Amino acid sequence: MAKHERKIILINKPFQFKISSYVAVIFFIMSLIYPFTIYENFQLIAAQYQNNADILNLQKLMLLISVIMPLIMSAIIFFSMLFITHKIAGPVYKLKKSIIEYRQGFPIEKVILREGDHFTDLVTEFNFLVEKIEEQEQENFKKNS
Repeated sequence: MAKHERKIILINKPFQFKISSYVAVIFFIMSLIYPFTIYENFQLIAAQYQNNADILNLQKLMLLISVIMPLIMSAIIFFSMLFITHKIAGPVYKLKKSIIEYRQGFPIEKVILREGDHFTDLVTEFNFLVEKIEEQEQENFKKNS
């Protein structure tokens, strides 16, 4: 595997945005449970103290923080997922590009991954296939010569 890093993070934008968005939205929706739980608990406390204004102000502040923090964390998760998915999208892109070029008549080439890329087992099998195709092409060339 090559040691240099990929400079382009968004290799397959639709795929990467889709996966990153799914994960961030799921996290955000799940994290909204807490603000409502906090809000309800403050309602119970405020009722015990005859709706003390300080408690109600604290309740509003906690609710605001409880919604803003998941938004910030969702954004962090979204951008983190872009970095994670580029380790998936890169190998898929290289495999697809190699197949398309071969179909267009160019010589088939092995795919070389970068350190940390996923699907190394798939690419290894693809490279074995490339070797087999090259061997068959050489045999066919010898037979036809």
